[in-house]
Amino acid sequence: MNLNTIASGTATTSLTTVRNSQSLIRELQQRLTALGFQPGPIDGLWGNRTQSAFTAFTTRNQLKANEVSPRAAQLLLGIQPRPTQPTPAPRPNQPTPSTPTVLQPPATPAPTPTPTPRPPVTATPVPTPVPAPTPAPSAPRLAPATQAIPTGLRPIASDVLTWQMNRITADQRLTRQVQQGLDAMGHNPGPIDGLWGGRTQAGYVAFSRAYGFNSNELSPIAALMLLEPAIPRIPVTRPTRSLNAQDFQNVARSIGCDVAAVRAVVDVEAAGSGFLRDGRPKILFEAHWFSEFTDGRFDGSNDDISSAVWNRALYIGGAGEWDRIYRASNLSREAALKSASWGLGQIMGFNHASAGYRDVESFVRDMHESEGKQLAAMFNFIKSNRLDRFLISRDWAGFARQYNGESFRVNRYDEKLADAYNYWRNAA
Repeated sequence: MNLNTIASGTATTSLTTVRNSQSLIRELQQRLTALGFQPGPIDGLWGNRTQSAFTAFTTRNQLKANEVSPRAAQLLLGIQPRPTQPTPAPRPNQPTPSTPTVLQPPATPAPTPTPTPRPPVTATPVPTPVPAPTPAPSAPRLAPATQAIPTGLRPIASDVLTWQMNRITADQRLTRQVQQGLDAMGHNPGPIDGLWGGRTQAGYVAFSRAYGFNSNELSPIAALMLLEPAIPRIPVTRPTRSLNAQDFQNVARSIGCDVAAVRAVVDVEAAGSGFLRDGRPKILFEAHWFSEFTDGRFDGSNDDISSAVWNRALYIGGAGEWDRIYRASNLSREAALKSASWGLGQIMGFNHASAGYRDVESFVRDMHESEGKQLAAMFNFIKSNRLDRFLISRDWAGFARQYNGESFRVNRYDEKLADAYNYWRNAA
């Protein structure tokens, strides 16, 4: 008996039965560890720490703590339907990823493009610059009173002129777009009717305060934030910095494995590009984790971003996840950052320490910076969970079992990793 057979059946297994099976205990300990519940050593022995971890897992998911039901096994394994991916020919296709179960419960991924090999980039040592005095910020370039007002927020965001708010509020089209942006970010502007009333004014003032904007003006960057909200005080890098050959070499050197092994894991397990087209990192916001980190305070008032249980219907996907995390960050910034998975490896924010960061703020800041930083975080996490040994020995089944759960053979992850490795080894 294993978790996969329990998950695919209809019968519930008592905890007494589980405790009598070392292999089942070991598998359960592995999955609890992967989900962050800390059951202690993965030794097949049911001790106090394993009991506490299992109780925490069942409490979070509203399950009974004296049994392992099919639903519990499915949550532990992260089982969900996945599209079958073809065998690479002549190179491996990038599969449509789901968030690795070692990182979080199953989630609906964003569409993923096939990564293309990039030519090596020679890193040139750059001397440390002497810090220059910080110049005083220049005054905004205000639009002349005689200039025709743009037709929407996008032209304002693409220009250099800052507009006085009395001109924005007098235009119903622009007012409606501002209201839509404020509403998506949770600033409650009232009805989206193109009429600038007290609630819209209060919402715009709150938005301006969050970013440090002048609430009497609409600057290009303020217009951009209304269209594409980002986390305040964490800049979005444009254009995005894609992976290069040096990034792969650095990670392979840190682990002690072939570059081809690193590339194989990225091909099969990563989220394709780590960024959206607008330059923001790919994220998936997890409402049940936000509820966990905020003690359920917002479950009633904001039930689409805070939920006591995992609910697949809450995902929006793509850029829509940013609307969710922005709203959550206005309620509790740290909890919001911890409750999303980030970038290439879709590492959960609460796993920042395993990814090599002292706090979630510095982790999220680096996830905004480049795919190279995202790759390093992904493999720091792999190393922290002792999966690097499988890459060094090229044990693809061992890696896939730990990274994807016992259902890895159903999706042929070990075969895909082997195919991808052979492609990159021969391409070198």
